[in-house]
Amino acid sequence: MTQLAPSAPAQLEPTPELLSELAEASARLESATPEEIIAWGHERFAPYLTMATAFGPEGCVILSMLAKVAPETYVFNLDTGYQFLETLDLRDRIARKYGIEVDLLQPELTVPEYEAEHGGPLYKTNPDQCCFDRKI
Repeated sequence: MTQLAPSAPAQLEPTPELLSELAEASARLESATPEEIIAWGHERFAPYLTMATAFGPEGCVILSMLAKVAPETYVFNLDTGYQFLETLDLRDRIARKYGIEVDLLQPELTVPEYEAEHGGPLYKTNPDQCCFDRKI
């Protein structure tokens, strides 16, 4: 799988200071709009703030807000290789409408290689294992 942000720290350590900052921000943002929360997250965590989307309704709404508030946010989709053509079309329409490119991150094995290893499309007999293999 492609690494998301090569320059990003491996993980943000939950120091007491960070936990305190997040608790304060949570309280302060309790009545904030989603756009205000996204703006705070972008201001605080850019360039490490990212978004994963499967192009569902909620993800598309958040993408529309990101386009207004923080369009440079890195957005990605875990492409199993089994995406519907409509999903890929939606990705292209989002790019045209909002100017946000959504990276399709793909596993190391192509679908034919993966299916050869498993004797066919594993999603038909073991979808949980297929998703684990293709997304994680």
